Amino acid sequence: MSTDGMAETGEHGMPQAAGSSRADAGLLAQIGALASAIVASACCWLPLLLIAVGVSGGALSATFEAWRPVLLPVTFALLGLAFYFTYRKPRATTQPAGGDACCAVPATESKGEPCCPPARGRVSTLKKLNKVMLWVVTAFVLAFAFFPNYVGYLLGGGDTLAVRSDLDKVVVNIEGMTCEACAAGLQAKLAKIPGVSNASVSYEQGQAVVTADPSVVTGTLREAVSEAGYTVTSATRDGQALRSGEER
Repeated sequence: MSTDGMAETGEHGMPQAAGSSRADAGLLAQIGALASAIVASACCWLPLLLIAVGVSGGALSATFEAWRPVLLPVTFALLGLAFYFTYRKPRATTQPAGGDACCAVPATESKGEPCCPPARGRVSTLKKLNKVMLWVVTAFVLAFAFFPNYVGYLLGGGDTLAVRSDLDKVVVNIEGMTCEACAAGLQAKLAKIPGVSNASVSYEQGQAVVTADPSVVTGTLREAVSEAGYTVTSATRDGQALRSGEER
């Protein structure tokens, strides 16, 4: 049996600091917090990754977005546990009556091997390492947890489209985007369509504005949006509303 601050018997009868169990618990909490933060932000980074390899990611993005309000509290709860286990001070204890006091004898005054190994020094080194790891993990957790809030600044805003007389302007209203990363991925996909001169997708407005050659039919743009996993609610071309069956 062991308590905080006391030593328990380890392998070969050697005393082992009980603080090592707290270090293990703190490490597990750190790993759990990081994993939870990564999954919580998957609604934004996963679509970018999937679109980069040519796979639709809109449906998965919506699924992770639904779990985000649950995963974020779990993330910060685990991070709090990691800080608790890492920085908690052990309770002070006294040598039990009739206990072996050989550990109080300096190794230089004893014959042969000291009866107590330098386990406390190893535990102290482990604690320092865990503290460094904790702050590194905290930085990554915060970076992933708030990824949807700043990804728009990293990716940059949509460019203002230059209006040319020989190009059509198509405005597509979209549902299903969960953050700026979705808009950036869809914008890149639309810009790759042959005949598209420029594309700008706004997450806040839920809208894509495309300038394209008259030969590019609106149906092609609709299909690209659907393939990315999002829904087209309406579309206009040069200010004229178009129904889903119209190919102009």
